[in-house]
Amino acid sequence: ASDDLVGACLSGAGGGDIAYKWTAPGTGCWTFEMDHPGWDAGLYFLDACDGDVLACVETAAWVEQTPEQTVTGLRVEGGTDLLVVVDGSSTDDAGAHDLSISVGTEMPIDVDLGSLLGSHEGSNEDDDLDFLPSGCSFNSGADVLHQWTAPVTGRYRFRLLPVGTTFDTVLSLHIPCSDDSLSCEDTFLPFEGGGELIEAQVHQGERLVIRVAGYQPPYESAATGDYLLEISVL
Repeated sequence: ASDDLVGACLSGAGGGDIAYKWTAPGTGCWTFEMDHPGWDAGLYFLDACDGDVLACVETAAWVEQTPEQTVTGLRVEGGTDLLVVVDGSSTDDAGAHDLSISVGTEMPIDVDLGSLLGSHEGSNEDDDLDFLPSGCSFNSGADVLHQWTAPVTGRYRFRLLPVGTTFDTVLSLHIPCSDDSLSCEDTFLPFEGGGELIEAQVHQGERLVIRVAGYQPPYESAATGDYLLEISVL
Protein backbone atom coordinates (compact mmCIF):
# COMPACT_ATOMS: atom_id res chain seq x y z
CA ALA A 1 0.00 0.00 0.00
CA SER A 2 1.08 3.60 -0.53
CA ASP A 3 1.77 6.07 2.29
CA ASP A 4 -1.20 8.46 2.10
CA LEU A 5 -2.13 9.34 5.69
CA VAL A 6 -0.35 10.39 8.87
CA GLY A 7 -1.09 9.47 12.49
CA ALA A 8 0.26 11.63 15.30
CA CYS A 9 1.14 8.64 17.48
CA LEU A 10 3.52 6.96 15.02
CA SER A 11 7.04 6.84 16.41
CA GLY A 12 8.63 6.71 12.94
CA ALA A 13 8.11 8.36 9.57
CA GLY A 14 5.15 6.10 8.81
CA GLY A 15 4.74 3.48 6.11
CA GLY A 16 2.07 2.11 3.84
CA ASP A 17 -1.47 2.52 5.14
CA ILE A 18 -4.95 1.15 4.52
CA ALA A 19 -8.14 3.04 5.44
CA TYR A 20 -11.39 1.20 6.11
CA LYS A 21 -14.71 3.04 6.05
CA TRP A 22 -16.81 1.99 9.05
CA THR A 23 -20.29 3.10 10.09
CA ALA A 24 -21.17 2.79 13.77
CA PRO A 25 -24.25 0.54 14.00
CA GLY A 26 -25.28 2.16 17.28
CA THR A 27 -24.31 4.82 19.80
CA GLY A 28 -21.86 3.65 22.44
CA CYS A 29 -18.38 2.42 23.20
CA TRP A 30 -16.52 0.33 20.63
CA THR A 31 -13.28 -1.60 21.04
CA PHE A 32 -10.85 -1.95 18.13
CA GLU A 33 -8.25 -4.72 18.35
CA MET A 34 -5.62 -5.38 15.73
CA ASP A 35 -3.16 -8.26 15.56
CA HIS A 36 -0.18 -7.63 13.27
CA PRO A 37 2.48 -10.36 13.72
CA GLY A 38 6.00 -9.49 12.65
CA TRP A 39 5.69 -5.72 12.19
CA ASP A 40 4.96 -2.53 14.15
CA ALA A 41 1.70 -0.74 13.41
CA GLY A 42 -0.44 2.20 14.38
CA LEU A 43 -4.22 2.40 14.46
CA TYR A 44 -6.05 5.72 14.20
CA PHE A 45 -9.42 7.19 13.27
CA LEU A 46 -10.39 10.08 10.99
CA ASP A 47 -13.78 11.77 10.66
CA ALA A 48 -13.11 12.38 6.93
CA CYS A 49 -10.39 11.70 4.35
CA ASP A 50 -8.75 15.04 5.18
CA GLY A 51 -10.35 15.40 8.60
CA ASP A 52 -9.25 15.38 12.22
CA VAL A 53 -7.60 12.43 13.95
CA LEU A 54 -10.07 11.38 16.67
CA ALA A 55 -7.79 8.88 18.42
CA CYS A 56 -4.43 7.28 17.70
CA VAL A 57 -2.57 4.36 19.25
CA GLU A 58 0.64 2.58 18.29
CA THR A 59 1.98 -0.78 19.40
CA ALA A 60 2.08 -0.22 23.16
CA ALA A 61 4.05 -1.64 26.09
CA TRP A 62 1.01 -2.47 28.26
CA VAL A 63 0.77 -5.88 29.92
CA GLU A 64 -2.43 -6.55 27.98
CA GLN A 65 -0.81 -5.70 24.65
CA THR A 66 1.96 -7.77 23.12
CA PRO A 67 4.39 -6.09 20.68
CA GLU A 68 2.21 -7.53 17.90
CA GLN A 69 -1.14 -6.25 19.15
CA THR A 70 -2.74 -2.81 19.20
CA VAL A 71 -5.95 -2.10 21.12
CA THR A 72 -7.96 1.06 21.66
CA GLY A 73 -11.52 2.20 22.19
CA LEU A 74 -13.73 5.04 21.00
CA ARG A 75 -17.20 6.28 21.85
CA VAL A 76 -19.16 6.92 18.65
CA GLU A 77 -22.64 8.17 17.82
CA GLY A 78 -24.75 5.69 15.87
CA GLY A 79 -24.67 6.20 12.10
CA THR A 80 -21.34 8.07 12.20
CA ASP A 81 -18.92 7.27 9.36
CA LEU A 82 -15.25 6.90 10.31
CA LEU A 83 -12.05 5.99 8.54
CA VAL A 84 -10.20 3.33 10.52
CA VAL A 85 -6.57 3.52 9.40
CA VAL A 86 -3.97 0.76 9.73
CA ASP A 87 -0.52 2.30 9.23
CA GLY A 88 3.04 1.04 9.39
CA SER A 89 5.08 2.67 12.15
CA SER A 90 8.00 3.20 9.75
CA THR A 91 8.70 2.87 6.05
CA ASP A 92 9.92 -0.70 6.64
CA ASP A 93 6.84 -1.86 8.55
CA ALA A 94 4.31 -3.80 6.51
CA GLY A 95 2.51 -7.11 6.63
CA ALA A 96 -0.74 -8.89 7.31
CA HIS A 97 -3.16 -7.75 9.99
CA ASP A 98 -6.40 -8.89 11.58
CA LEU A 99 -8.74 -6.09 12.69
CA SER A 100 -11.72 -6.84 14.92
CA ILE A 101 -14.40 -4.43 16.17
CA SER A 102 -16.65 -5.24 19.12
CA VAL A 103 -18.99 -3.56 21.59
CA GLY A 104 -16.95 -2.01 24.40
CA THR A 105 -17.65 -1.10 28.02
CA GLU A 106 -19.44 2.17 28.61
CA MET A 107 -17.18 4.55 30.56
CA PRO A 108 -18.96 7.79 31.55
CA ILE A 109 -16.20 10.41 31.43
CA ASP A 110 -16.51 13.03 34.16
CA VAL A 111 -13.51 15.24 33.33
CA ASP A 112 -11.67 15.81 30.04
CA LEU A 113 -8.09 16.73 30.97
CA GLY A 114 -7.01 17.23 27.38
CA SER A 115 -3.21 16.84 27.27
CA LEU A 116 -2.64 18.18 30.77
CA LEU A 117 0.84 18.15 32.27
CA GLY A 118 0.68 19.36 35.86
CA SER A 119 -1.94 18.97 38.57
CA HIS A 120 -5.71 18.69 38.68
CA GLU A 121 -7.84 19.20 41.79
CA GLY A 122 -11.06 17.26 42.12
CA SER A 123 -13.52 15.60 44.47
CA ASN A 124 -15.59 12.41 44.45
CA GLU A 125 -18.00 13.55 47.17
CA ASP A 126 -20.90 14.01 44.74
CA ASP A 127 -20.11 10.93 42.63
CA ASP A 128 -21.30 7.32 42.64
CA LEU A 129 -19.74 4.11 41.40
CA ASP A 130 -19.96 4.56 37.61
CA PHE A 131 -17.42 2.04 36.39
CA LEU A 132 -16.12 -1.12 38.10
CA PRO A 133 -12.94 -2.31 36.32
CA SER A 134 -11.80 -5.89 36.11
CA GLY A 135 -8.23 -6.89 36.92
CA CYS A 136 -8.15 -4.62 39.99
CA SER A 137 -8.09 -6.46 43.32
CA PHE A 138 -8.85 -3.39 45.45
CA ASN A 139 -12.43 -2.68 46.52
CA SER A 140 -13.56 0.75 45.37
CA GLY A 141 -16.68 2.87 45.14
CA ALA A 142 -17.44 6.47 44.25
CA ASP A 143 -15.22 7.31 41.27
CA VAL A 144 -14.19 10.08 38.91
CA LEU A 145 -13.17 9.14 35.34
CA HIS A 146 -10.70 11.45 33.56
CA GLN A 147 -9.96 11.33 29.84
CA TRP A 148 -6.36 12.21 28.94
CA THR A 149 -4.41 12.36 25.66
CA ALA A 150 -0.60 12.12 25.56
CA PRO A 151 0.91 15.34 24.12
CA VAL A 152 4.19 13.64 23.11
CA THR A 153 5.60 10.13 23.13
CA GLY A 154 7.34 9.37 26.41
CA ARG A 155 7.18 7.80 29.82
CA TYR A 156 4.61 9.41 32.11
CA ARG A 157 3.96 9.42 35.83
CA PHE A 158 0.40 9.53 37.18
CA ARG A 159 0.32 10.26 40.91
CA LEU A 160 -2.17 11.14 43.63
CA LEU A 161 -0.39 13.58 45.92
CA PRO A 162 -0.79 13.06 49.70
CA VAL A 163 -0.86 16.83 50.13
CA GLY A 164 -4.23 17.76 48.68
CA THR A 165 -5.79 14.27 48.89
CA THR A 166 -8.05 13.86 51.90
CA PHE A 167 -9.40 10.29 51.57
CA ASP A 168 -8.24 6.71 50.99
CA THR A 169 -7.88 6.49 47.21
CA VAL A 170 -7.52 3.88 44.46
CA LEU A 171 -5.83 4.88 41.17
CA SER A 172 -6.07 2.96 37.89
CA LEU A 173 -5.37 3.42 34.15
CA HIS A 174 -7.56 2.12 31.32
CA ILE A 175 -7.87 1.93 27.57
CA PRO A 176 -11.11 3.72 26.59
CA CYS A 177 -14.10 1.36 26.32
CA SER A 178 -12.23 -1.56 27.91
CA ASP A 179 -12.94 -2.71 31.48
CA ASP A 180 -9.50 -4.30 31.93
CA SER A 181 -7.15 -2.27 34.14
CA LEU A 182 -3.78 -1.50 32.56
CA SER A 183 -2.54 -0.83 36.08
CA CYS A 184 -4.25 -0.45 39.46
CA GLU A 185 -2.70 0.84 42.68
CA ASP A 186 -3.78 1.30 46.30
CA THR A 187 -1.18 2.66 48.72
CA PHE A 188 -1.62 1.68 52.36
CA LEU A 189 0.52 4.56 53.64
CA PRO A 190 -0.18 7.36 54.24
CA PHE A 191 -3.56 6.46 55.68
CA GLU A 192 -4.81 10.01 55.12
CA GLY A 193 -4.99 9.39 51.38
CA GLY A 194 -2.98 9.64 48.18
CA GLY A 195 0.45 8.21 47.46
CA GLU A 196 -0.62 6.02 44.52
CA LEU A 197 1.80 6.21 41.58
CA ILE A 198 1.68 4.60 38.12
CA GLU A 199 4.32 5.00 35.39
CA ALA A 200 3.64 4.08 31.77
CA GLN A 201 5.07 4.50 28.28
CA VAL A 202 2.49 6.30 26.14
CA HIS A 203 2.62 7.37 22.50
CA GLN A 204 1.67 10.82 21.26
CA GLY A 205 -2.06 11.03 20.59
CA GLU A 206 -2.84 7.91 22.61
CA ARG A 207 -5.90 8.35 24.81
CA LEU A 208 -6.24 6.90 28.31
CA VAL A 209 -8.83 6.94 31.08
CA ILE A 210 -7.55 7.74 34.59
CA ARG A 211 -9.86 6.51 37.35
CA VAL A 212 -9.71 8.01 40.85
CA ALA A 213 -11.96 6.18 43.32
CA GLY A 214 -12.50 5.91 47.04
CA TYR A 215 -11.43 2.71 48.76
CA GLN A 216 -14.43 0.73 49.99
CA PRO A 217 -13.92 -1.70 52.88
CA PRO A 218 -16.25 -4.73 52.81
CA TYR A 219 -19.77 -3.87 54.00
CA GLU A 220 -18.94 -0.16 54.34
CA SER A 221 -19.42 2.90 52.18
CA ALA A 222 -16.60 4.18 49.95
CA ALA A 223 -14.24 6.91 51.13
CA THR A 224 -14.91 10.36 49.70
CA GLY A 225 -13.18 13.73 49.71
CA ASP A 226 -10.80 15.90 47.70
CA TYR A 227 -7.87 14.68 45.60
CA LEU A 228 -4.87 16.16 43.80
CA LEU A 229 -3.84 14.31 40.64
CA GLU A 230 -0.44 15.06 39.10
CA ILE A 231 0.64 14.06 35.56
CA SER A 232 4.28 14.51 34.56
CA VAL A 233 6.59 13.29 31.80
CA LEU A 234 9.83 11.62 32.93
